[in-house]
Amino acid sequence: TSFVGRLREAGLDRSLQARVLDAIGGSEIASGWAQSLAAELLVAKEGTVWEHLEPADAEDSPWVTQKRKSADGKSALFWSSLPRGEKLTGILRSPIFKAPEKMTFFLAGHDNPPSKELGVANYVRLIESSTGTELMRARPPRNDTAKEVVWELKKHRGKEVQVELIDGHRGSGYAWLAVGRFAPAVLSMDSQDNRQVAIDLARTYRLREMAQPLATTMEDVSAPFRLRAEAGSTLLDWSHNYLERVLEVMKVAPAVLQQQLAKSVAQNDLGARALLNAIEEGKISAHLLRDKQLVERIRAMKLERGELRLRTLLAKLPNAEVDLDKLLIDRRDAYLKERRNAVKGKAAFATYCASCHQIGGHGGSVGPSLDGVGARGLDRLLEDLLDPDRNVDPAFATTTITTRDGSVIAGIGVLEKGSNLEITDADGKRRKISRSNVSSRKTSNLSLMSSALTRAIPETDLADLMQYLLEQK
Repeated sequence: TSFVGRLREAGLDRSLQARVLDAIGGSEIASGWAQSLAAELLVAKEGTVWEHLEPADAEDSPWVTQKRKSADGKSALFWSSLPRGEKLTGILRSPIFKAPEKMTFFLAGHDNPPSKELGVANYVRLIESSTGTELMRARPPRNDTAKEVVWELKKHRGKEVQVELIDGHRGSGYAWLAVGRFAPAVLSMDSQDNRQVAIDLARTYRLREMAQPLATTMEDVSAPFRLRAEAGSTLLDWSHNYLERVLEVMKVAPAVLQQQLAKSVAQNDLGARALLNAIEEGKISAHLLRDKQLVERIRAMKLERGELRLRTLLAKLPNAEVDLDKLLIDRRDAYLKERRNAVKGKAAFATYCASCHQIGGHGGSVGPSLDGVGARGLDRLLEDLLDPDRNVDPAFATTTITTRDGSVIAGIGVLEKGSNLEITDADGKRRKISRSNVSSRKTSNLSLMSSALTRAIPETDLADLMQYLLEQK
């Protein structure tokens, strides 16, 4: 039996299998295993997904699953902040569930050495999902063996709640938590949307046999927009035969998803022509062309009559500045009227911003750091978010590269390294392009952040996000 075969038969849980396959890195010897696991994960769907809030990137978080013993002699899988090192800190939040009358779980860990008083940095708490109000809190038992915690929740029964695991202790010892064995079984220990893992495997191993399940995910109206967009992008990377199917989804998709899929459709001249055709025929909204990056990408392809078609479509749109001024006023009024919640705003930041921006060293590094951004005030923050091309730092201006095979890559941070160009795209991925394959290269005064996407953020989410950002001073 091969080494890969022995790993496959080792009885690892799905999460560990996915990590092993990621480490193998797309080798053909593991493609059968990858396909089998991806199929299982797509059927399993999302599972019970815990969200890494701070840091937003799971790779930087202290929270991983670990098997641990409890005081009753049983061993089980726990969320633990110990394995990656006790100096790491972070917050992990459960999915929403309805509070039972009584809830128990097991808790191990520390918050200061035994010679010192128990600290206040490490704890587990129950919060009301809609308001962020803390309902219950449990502190570590100062023991490596997990002890049972009982929460009596009669007065909160039926409320929509979430559990947060907070490790805020930066010490090198006696500074960790481990939490698990929730009862009743309202929470499991899954850490990532299974479908996201499946899509990642399909991409890495080019599992074209997964095309139909990926198409089903793209068409699933209950799936998160990000997953649907990534499924569509993967299909288009494999073959232009999926173009019509993606366009059919776009016809009935919400604006945010339309915008994400449009970038994938317009990655070559065939897709760009099909997109313009669909807009001209009234099948897809021309408001997609509010996205200046998308328009510039299409222009870079120099399609026959492309410029005339774009100008004609753009001329039919209402004046952009009038629309924008009204939107800024509406969003400002909504912020002042809404009940803002900074806790939810942090979650909104993780959803809409953290793939490109950092706060407190956590998040992506595609765009500028947002530490201290609250000092800009509400009006400037709204402008920066809803009209990102208004004040573009030259270091973050968009460069559009067209290759000789007709592909268009837009991004920032272009570096020349030997015979290659390197560029960071809008997904934060570093792309390498052979200089001999470059047909044209143009740097504009546009931001890589899409105004069409930020303007599509729901009003309530935007109000919460503004509250969170304004507190960053």
